[in-house]
Amino acid sequence: MNALDTLRKNPLLIFGVVLSAILLVIKIFFITNTMVADDEAHYALWAHHLALGYFDHEPMIAYMNLLFTTLFGETSFGLRLGGIIVHLAGSFVLYLLGKDVRDAATGFVLVILWNLTPFFAGNSFIVTTDTPSLLFLFTAVWLYHNAFFKDKRYFYIAGLALGLALFSRISAAGVGLGIAVFVLTSGKRFVYLRSKELWISVLIALLVYTPFLIWNAQNEWAFFDFAFGRQVKKAGGGLKGLLETWGGQLGLYFPVMFFSLAVLMPVTLLTTVRRVITGAPDEKDDSAKRFFFAVISFVPFCYIFYKSLTAKVEANWPAFIYPGVTVLLALFLTARSERRRWRMGVFTVNNIISFAAIAAVLIHTVTPFLPVSEQLDVTRRYHYYQAFNGSLKDFYSTSMDTNTRIAGLNYQVPSLANFYLKPKREAVCLDLGTYHPTVFNFWYRDSAFIGEDMYIIIPSTDNTSIIAASNHFTDFKMLRSFDSLRNGKPVSSFTVYHGRRYLGNGKKQ
Repeated sequence: MNALDTLRKNPLLIFGVVLSAILLVIKIFFITNTMVADDEAHYALWAHHLALGYFDHEPMIAYMNLLFTTLFGETSFGLRLGGIIVHLAGSFVLYLLGKDVRDAATGFVLVILWNLTPFFAGNSFIVTTDTPSLLFLFTAVWLYHNAFFKDKRYFYIAGLALGLALFSRISAAGVGLGIAVFVLTSGKRFVYLRSKELWISVLIALLVYTPFLIWNAQNEWAFFDFAFGRQVKKAGGGLKGLLETWGGQLGLYFPVMFFSLAVLMPVTLLTTVRRVITGAPDEKDDSAKRFFFAVISFVPFCYIFYKSLTAKVEANWPAFIYPGVTVLLALFLTARSERRRWRMGVFTVNNIISFAAIAAVLIHTVTPFLPVSEQLDVTRRYHYYQAFNGSLKDFYSTSMDTNTRIAGLNYQVPSLANFYLKPKREAVCLDLGTYHPTVFNFWYRDSAFIGEDMYIIIPSTDNTSIIAASNHFTDFKMLRSFDSLRNGKPVSSFTVYHGRRYLGNGKKQ
């Protein structure tokens, strides 16, 4: 049955696809009418400093941003249109994944999950390292599935996809480890282990990732020191950390996806173990496939579960758990069963709620209408730096010396300044001990700035940074403060200072 015939016979699938299409229109409305977030501006700046690696991430996002800003312009719309295009490519990949695993209906279920699950959808209009990472990760899962269950020649391109996923974000290694565990626990493990195609696949993935390792070796393993020395040791954990982490995941992946993680994954694993112990034959011809998808999610899940007990886990870190459980959910929903209609009904209700929630947040960001207090309104983030595309931008073009460099004391301020003010001399981050090291430490030597006059932009209420900056110039004068506005009301404020003759940070270069 082809795609159109499948849709004609499944009105609930048509409904899900229509919701996805409507949400696409709302996304374009959103990226047309909002500023980029601070992290997006930061990654956009990387495209001006192409390298094989960066202090805090792998480099794929830089090359992706270079491609799309070259094609569509370095604007909020141009940058994020790239994210939407990548997400559309993901829809195509997930359809093919579902079709190859079972049928076209499974493919459409995966497409709907990809477009209407809050976290997946968010990576289309918020361009971060997760945007390319998830595309390549799902591609790798699709191709490894085909290699194990269809044709071993798929291993070659599967290794390339996994390597590109790693080159986007190291968390893809969790899925790679899950694939290794599947090989070792599969009933066909000796067949797989004797397959030269599998080993060549591993080699290809490592070769693709090698440039990033070379960059790290040349830079004192900076990324690994930051990622494993600082990031994974963030204060948190315990019962509170456990509840915060998985409560957050429930919201980001909505009930049906979380059901797959909490129920389908462990049930699949336990069923497989029982069959091995009892020697019972497989009940369904896709049991080995379901075991594959369960294992590649379970292995990274174990790591994140442990981290949630021992340290603070950022909301996006568990993303690499979900490719496997997403497919498990699609298989569950499209399985031939007396309860299939009921399952698809629940799935449709979930889609309606998820669509309404995502659409409401996007529209509310542009035109506030939800009864949410300012303190609890997470969409304030998109207006926090409004001054950089408003009054501060006007002041820079009319009243500031464009030959004088702009600086901030964190990575956000210079990133937004470079994206919106377009200064003649690139804005930088000064390392004065008030913030952790940033990628600017690798691009510039602090000693090169000694003796320079600078404009320093600091959040108006950040007294610690204001004092630190004033102590590193022979003269430090406030010029003007600028409010970031939302519907005429201030959201934040930034103050521009003129610092004369920078003294340096006194740190060993």
